[in-house]
Amino acid sequence: MVSAGIRPTDVYSYMSNEVGGTRNIGSSGSRKSNDKLLWRDSRSRIDYDCFGDVVVFDTTYHGTAISFAWLFKSFLQSMGNQLPKTIMTDQDHAISKEIGEVFPDSCHRLRLWHISRNAPSHLGNLNGNVNFHALFHKCMQGCESKIEFEKTWDKNDKLSLSSRLFMVERFVQML
Repeated sequence: MVSAGIRPTDVYSYMSNEVGGTRNIGSSGSRKSNDKLLWRDSRSRIDYDCFGDVVVFDTTYHGTAISFAWLFKSFLQSMGNQLPKTIMTDQDHAISKEIGEVFPDSCHRLRLWHISRNAPSHLGNLNGNVNFHALFHKCMQGCESKIEFEKTWDKNDKLSLSSRLFMVERFVQML
């Protein structure tokens, strides 16, 4: 398709329009709970064979442990049963459980975007503190190790223990 000038996103958009929206892809118009779709083109397989070190799963449409198990097993089979070294996802209990089951030797990490989006709900009155935000940015994007992160984070003695634990746990999940 790519050699014919048809991008995968164009096909996905076409499919979405044909069945009345993205929620209906994989069905004949009405969404059923057991409908599943895994999209992998030949270029993706070639790239994975060459570089299969990091896989990012977009979980825009949340699923259940059963649907993630199906997705991960189908993905693995479509990629020749070659495990990725690292899998990046949003934080979701069902995803974490199934990644541990299907990809036991792969390293599961959270996406920085997800951590940044959820951090404010754990930081209370520090959300308006400019100095804190500079420190937070350094911790999120400027630390190369857990030790460097902890030393940087310890510079802020205003942070509650629960907020500190939340951020350290998320950073460790990113490494």
